[in-house]
Amino acid sequence: MLQKIEHKIENYSTAAEHYGDVAVSFATEYGLKLLGAIAIFIIGRWIAKSVLNLMRGMMKRGNVDETLISFAANVTYVALILVVIAAAANNIGINTTSFVAIFASAGLAIGLALKDTLANVGAAVLIIFFRPFKVGDSIETAGVVGTVKAISLFFYNAYNSGQPLDYYPQWVTNRR
Repeated sequence: MLQKIEHKIENYSTAAEHYGDVAVSFATEYGLKLLGAIAIFIIGRWIAKSVLNLMRGMMKRGNVDETLISFAANVTYVALILVVIAAAANNIGINTTSFVAIFASAGLAIGLALKDTLANVGAAVLIIFFRPFKVGDSIETAGVVGTVKAISLFFYNAYNSGQPLDYYPQWVTNRR
């Protein structure tokens, strides 16, 4: 009976050694990949923030409107972080080509669904950047004359004799 117990202990010991070797092998292979992915993410995030600060500084020195600076900074940061996440996932061993295809398809679908809204954003960026009119200018929009009180990325607000006219989409504007 004692021999059976010793034999079972010996089997358990051998199995424990085997599983220990497998765990060490797994930790060595994937642990280093995981540490590399974390390093890629941290360094990539730092680089993205540095690029963002550089971009903001250059745009401020160029006297670009704060609304456009904020919008461009947010879009740039999100795009850079997505690239960093894809690089980190690729380092771990995740096949990122299918994710890129999914994001491209989703981007196309969202772009088609929001084409009028994106047209407004594009027009707003052009209005803010080229400044065909600014707050306080008199403009004619959709056959109505008014004074611009506020410009945002989607609409601008015009007033006529102190009465609000309406919020107009950016793309319907004609300079008076």
